[in-house]
Amino acid sequence: MPTCNIFVSSPGDVALERALVAKVTERLRKIFGHRSELNLILWEEQPLEAKDSFQPQLPDPATADLFIMLLWQRMGTSLPDDAIPAPYTGPLTGTEYEFLAAQDAQQAKGKPAVMVYRRMDT
Repeated sequence: MPTCNIFVSSPGDVALERALVAKVTERLRKIFGHRSELNLILWEEQPLEAKDSFQPQLPDPATADLFIMLLWQRMGTSLPDDAIPAPYTGPLTGTEYEFLAAQDAQQAKGKPAVMVYRRMDT
């Protein structure tokens, strides 16, 4: 059965939108689950150890099939210099790094599909 890995990237100010993506994904699983597997990758559902920065513990966004970026008023939390994967250099937030990695992979390999959504209210 084919699998579609969906990586959701966003800062903490769009928690509602992240929950909506999860809800839509669950609805799609009910409709298409007999033909494909949808694997939603949300940082808050990953097993993260407190001893390290979060970013190196997260799945690589470049390996996803679909990359969804959600933005509103923030760009995320700055990464410590030692948590920024090569070839990128700081300063970068986790959200910025994830977007750059997904975009570079899309240009080099044709995937993931990269979708960016911005909340427009203030």
